[in-house]
This record gives sequence, C-alpha cells and structure tokens, in this order.
Amino acid sequence: MDSLAGLEKQLAEQSSKPPLHLWNPPLSGDIDIVIKRNGDWIHEQGKIERQGLVNLFASILRREGNEYFLLTPVEKWRIQVENTALHIKQCDVFDEGTEQQSVLVQTNTDEKYFLSEEFPLLMQAKPAGQGEGELQPIVQLDYGISAVLDSPAYYHLAEFCKQTKDGYALLSKGKWFSL
Repeated sequence: MDSLAGLEKQLAEQSSKPPLHLWNPPLSGDIDIVIKRNGDWIHEQGKIERQGLVNLFASILRREGNEYFLLTPVEKWRIQVENTALHIKQCDVFDEGTEQQSVLVQTNTDEKYFLSEEFPLLMQAKPAGQGEGELQPIVQLDYGISAVLDSPAYYHLAEFCKQTKDGYALLSKGKWFSL
C-alpha cells in the first residue's frame, strides 16, 4: 500500500467528479433506475452489470432532501434509492503514532475518502421498513450522498475503536467518530 502522504496527494489529484454544484437544470422527469438496499443498480427491472456504467451514474448523482437525481448541465432525472446510494466495501487504517490515526474508506465505485470532518462517519437510523429504530454506520460524502458500511468493513473498523465514556469511538484525521 502507498504511504499516507502519497495517498493524500493522489486523492487530492483524483478530483475528477463533475461540478454538480454548478448544474441546476429543471427536472426532466423520473427515470426507472433504483439503487437497491444491497447496492445493486437496477434499470427497467434488470441489474446494471457494467461497473463502468454504475461508476459513471454515481459520479453525476446528487441528493436534494430525500430525493436523488442524475444530473447533466441540461438534464435532471429523479431516481429511487432504497437505503444509501453507495456502500463502503473496504477500509484501511493508518497509524501515525499517538492520536494520529487516519482511516481510508473505499466505496463500491472505487472512490476513496479519508474519514474526517469533511467526510464524517455517522450512525443513522435505517429507512422505514428496514429495521425501525436500528442504526447503521454511514459515511457522508459529496453532494448529500451517503455510503453505508458493509458488515466486513464495519467489523474491521471496530477493531480500531477505543472505549470512551459514551461508548466506542474511532479516531481519524484528529476527529473522534462514535459508533
């Protein structure tokens, strides 16, 4: 694995996402795309098998309130999301000494983020009908999009938690995140 400094530089340079914050076209309508709870992207009842297409769609996805949209400079299509738009599949923990731990997470679209104040790890209620009152670990990403930690990633991070007076917490980039 690359050094932490090398990874930070690579992530800073990877900023290849379209400037969705500059795009505000009127609603074009609804499109028959559903992101299932398990992370599958479904179009007209068939799973989108091409990972490159899923990655492309994810790169132009924005959340507004409780609705999700695929955006271009001139089009805005509403889609359905059953839980979260993305999943965290992998986590790496870099220990740089006392109180200097950094956690790198990777989504199912191969995007990488360091858990930080900008990209926090939160415990959020599951959507209605998916375990009322239960919490799930999510990472808040760009444009209102969030990614749920899949079980293997969550349990891997749990190994690095410290017990605090309020429960268990994980340190990354100088910030503590409660689990």
